[in-house]
Amino acid sequence: MLFMRLIPRQAREAYRWDSLAGLLAGLYAGTVMPFLGYLARDKLQASALEISLLSAAPFLGHLFSLYWANHMQGREKVPYVVYVGIASRGLIGLVFLATSPTAFVCIVSAAIVIGAFSLPAYTTVMKDIYPDECRGQVMGLVRMGVVFTTMIGAAIGGRLLAHYSYRVVFPAAAVFGMLASLSFFRLRRVVQVTEDIAAPRVGILESLAILKHDRLFRYYSLGFFIFGFGNLMNSPLFPLFQVDVLHINSYWVSALAIVGSALSGIFYYLWGRMIDRHSPFAAVLASFFLFSLVPLTYHFTHSLPTLFVAAICAGIAGPGVELTWINAVMQFADREGVARYSALHFTLVGIRGLLAPLAAVGLLHYLDIRDVFLVCFAVVLAGALIMTVVVLRRSQLAGPAYQ
Repeated sequence: MLFMRLIPRQAREAYRWDSLAGLLAGLYAGTVMPFLGYLARDKLQASALEISLLSAAPFLGHLFSLYWANHMQGREKVPYVVYVGIASRGLIGLVFLATSPTAFVCIVSAAIVIGAFSLPAYTTVMKDIYPDECRGQVMGLVRMGVVFTTMIGAAIGGRLLAHYSYRVVFPAAAVFGMLASLSFFRLRRVVQVTEDIAAPRVGILESLAILKHDRLFRYYSLGFFIFGFGNLMNSPLFPLFQVDVLHINSYWVSALAIVGSALSGIFYYLWGRMIDRHSPFAAVLASFFLFSLVPLTYHFTHSLPTLFVAAICAGIAGPGVELTWINAVMQFADREGVARYSALHFTLVGIRGLLAPLAAVGLLHYLDIRDVFLVCFAVVLAGALIMTVVVLRRSQLAGPAYQ
């Protein structure tokens, strides 16, 4: 298995199966995810509203996070991740039936919504299977493997979709996704913590009360919410701008995905080391400021090659945000509270994810798309500035280890 010599002995068994699941999931994701907006707009002539609904789909699933966190309290978490993954990726195979933009958007959106249901369980599993002192680095190495196969999937997907219909390519990719979920099931024998099995359930209102009682987490969530709102406003604009203004094709979509993925592979490892040695809060702040350059690049670009600048920024910053939010939540919560804190985080992600794409498309009625990118930049920057205050306050409370 990749990087096994770099993994502490006590984490190797978990890493073996987590990594295998990640490698297979990367093939699936690389072949499918980068091309969804492009296919919907270019091949099926989906409307701007349909593109925004496709962009918002993952976040509708996040709105159910508090429910699922409460439902799985006192139960094993691995089966939640596995069964939800099989259902979500299996549903992608049904795009074989989609011959209209509405059918395509509905099937893909339903699959993505279902896939989001497992995220609170996944966060708890990560805390259970990896020791605190090496979790960031090991998760970063797993993501490096995911990125490697995502690049392969994107390269294959770009070539296949230039010659074959998505109705053939996507169902084939879904097989690898379901195999990834089945591989993850082997982690069931690795999970060491079992005291949660008898733990009482905590209601949704009690989970929401976290924002009232945990003041620093409240402001952390506010900064993340504003940053995420601006960042997610970008999501429906990217395919609209790429197809309508720059007239992109599947080869360029593939190339941009590969460049971003290559950098993500390197920076998953580097961000992971930074988190273990210093703090997830410093890493998330750096990622926020770097992400602000993505909409700024789109505002100024007039050619496809310039989009590589945005792909580079996103490729570096994306792993930082993904690894840091998980590890930051674990800093705020004890073991029993991880699922509730992460579910609350995902609920807020869901709210902004539903509203932000619609807000961006709504602004297109009043502003040129380049100016909407400038609005996105301002919102992302505002979130980064709020997070700066949170990080400074956290450093004062926790001492040098968090600086």
